[in-house]
Amino acid sequence: MPRKLVLPLFIILLMITGCVYYNTFFNAEKYFEEANTIALKDDGTPTANAIQKYNKIIQKCGVVLTDYKDSKYADDALFLMAKCFYYIGRNHTQAIKNFEELIEFYPESAFLPEAMIYIARSKYDFKQKEEAYKLLHDFLLLDKYKEYHPQALQLLANYYLEEEDYVQTDFYLQKLIEKYPKAKEYETAFFLKGKAQYDAGNYKNSNNIFVSLLKSKVSRNIKYDARYYMALNFLLMEDFQNSVDYADNLLKKEYRESEIAKIRILQARGLAELGNTEEAITILQAVTQDNQRSKLAADAFFYLGEIYFNILLDYQSAIDNYNKVKTVFNKSELIEQALTKSAVASQIIQFHNPSSNIDAEQLVNQQFKLAEFYIETLNMPDSALMVYDIVITQKTDLIKQLDSLEAAAINLEFRIDSLKTINDSLQLELSIDTLKTTSDSLQLELSIDSLKTISDSLQLELSIDSLKTLSDSLQIEEIETQPDTMKTTKEKQKSVVTLVQLQSEYNSVNLKIENQIRNLKQYDSEFIPYAKFVKLWMFKTILNDSTKVQNIFNDLQENYPGNKYTFAASSLLEGKEVELTTPLHIKELEDYQLAIEHFENDPSTSVELLLPIAQNDEHEFSKKAMYSLGYVHYFLLADSLSARPFLDSLLTIENNDFISSIYKFYDGTFFIKINQLPALKLQIEKEKEQEEALKEQEEQKEQKELEKSEEPQKSENNEEKSKPVKP
Repeated sequence: MPRKLVLPLFIILLMITGCVYYNTFFNAEKYFEEANTIALKDDGTPTANAIQKYNKIIQKCGVVLTDYKDSKYADDALFLMAKCFYYIGRNHTQAIKNFEELIEFYPESAFLPEAMIYIARSKYDFKQKEEAYKLLHDFLLLDKYKEYHPQALQLLANYYLEEEDYVQTDFYLQKLIEKYPKAKEYETAFFLKGKAQYDAGNYKNSNNIFVSLLKSKVSRNIKYDARYYMALNFLLMEDFQNSVDYADNLLKKEYRESEIAKIRILQARGLAELGNTEEAITILQAVTQDNQRSKLAADAFFYLGEIYFNILLDYQSAIDNYNKVKTVFNKSELIEQALTKSAVASQIIQFHNPSSNIDAEQLVNQQFKLAEFYIETLNMPDSALMVYDIVITQKTDLIKQLDSLEAAAINLEFRIDSLKTINDSLQLELSIDTLKTTSDSLQLELSIDSLKTISDSLQLELSIDSLKTLSDSLQIEEIETQPDTMKTTKEKQKSVVTLVQLQSEYNSVNLKIENQIRNLKQYDSEFIPYAKFVKLWMFKTILNDSTKVQNIFNDLQENYPGNKYTFAASSLLEGKEVELTTPLHIKELEDYQLAIEHFENDPSTSVELLLPIAQNDEHEFSKKAMYSLGYVHYFLLADSLSARPFLDSLLTIENNDFISSIYKFYDGTFFIKINQLPALKLQIEKEKEQEEALKEQEEQKEQKELEKSEEPQKSENNEEKSKPVKP
């Protein structure tokens, strides 16, 4: 090759290689830096935006490895691709494979030691913890990678801290601090040493370490993180003023938005303990508004619940806030405590105020939620059993409360009857006094008129003064009778007021009694059988205790023979599919279905079968049967007179599912004329109609002249929607 061509070809080759880097790999590295700066979600996973960037990097690295596999950037691309798979967190197997390929095919690559550490990290995240520990320990024996040993030591410390092995954590952190004071991992290790003591509950030791850290040369972020934990340590040591002071000081310096909310929560907790609950509540509510549906919001709601529960004793507000913890962030580590406290608060309210807004169903649902959390999330069946036992024994407390309420009602009834007797007596006395006063008044008028008559007839010149004197003397007699009447009236008024108050109290107690009776019925029919059924299921499927399974089943059969949960327990023990129903429910369903099968072909028979169902208030399908009877009589038998009583009865029952449908053809007085009978057809006929409708639509599409008919068709569809539903 001529010498003149060598240089141009070399330049062209260099340009091509350069394009690989600048057009492909350079952009990949840029995306990686951007993706790594995006904060993780509250659950520790990358955001959708970050994942999108990682996927772009993988594509670009794939181009390099495919089209330029002999390029000097091939190992860079493979390493970057493997890191992307690792950080996406969904395919640890692929990440490990790429890191291992780097070690195998590029043994001279500068990325080998990092690749080895990443393999250990991937193994640990992939739940292969023992392999991860071994890889890291073996790596620490390789002197040629000594500059990477601080990374391995920090990882080991992190993993042991996660496993709550504080001795091993402290060992590896101390080793890193002593041997590698100039390593970039040094300050993180120093911080973790203090945090490990916090995690172990050694708050004073933790603060001592952080004080030393603040005196050393570490970054601003590490110092701020240390101050946060110092404030938290003071709070947990109940040195609330120091905790608030540290939090206040830190808020003036902290610039990271993600950390400010954490500090504000800590500040509010300290203020609440110091008695500044109003300010604390304001701070926490602001955090929930500024960080909606996040871990921070869940934390804030939890500590709001704590303030209302522990300090203000406002249990309803405590429940409201505790229940929001799981709603706003269902992976919060505070959910268990929130559910527990919510259940306790419900029990406190129910115990002290049986007529409160928290009825038995709300109370027990709180307890059931807690029990389910113990089973499904925490794998603590014994704790769940304890909760179910509490539900079962609560009935005894309700009975005692009912007895007390009934005794109070009897006492109030006696006092009311006594007051009514006194009132009757006062009314009699008042009537006599009134009659006497009226008589005296009439007598006075009669005397004056008589005197005038006598004077006129006898032509006596009686002076006005004489008449006035006589009148005054009579008036004195009237006034003398007045005090007794006024006294009786006041006593009557006072007695009436007392009677009204007692009657109001009596009515209130009666409402509580009704509520308690309703609660007891729910316990007997629903809560206790359900609690016993779940206990039976746990002893059978989780705890494998056949003796207790049999004891609970015998109890259900003896005390709740017709209950749906007894029937479900029987199915469970027989190995059948568990359905929460009863033999009675199945029989009632079969009876109703048999009746409506005759709608089209023999409506009279349908009426005969539906009548006994409609007349039985205890039948589960009683209301359905009433609606069906009204429907069949009016639409199929054209007998509006017979339809009317069934429809009228349904319209008098509040909150039933048929009212809106009835009003489409009957307003309670008159039947509304409709153009077409509602569809009362069997399922097979419905399907046939649908097929015909589809064919018709296809024909309409082929015929352009029918395009103008769309509006009438819409009108027809709207009319169809207003028709009553099939029972």
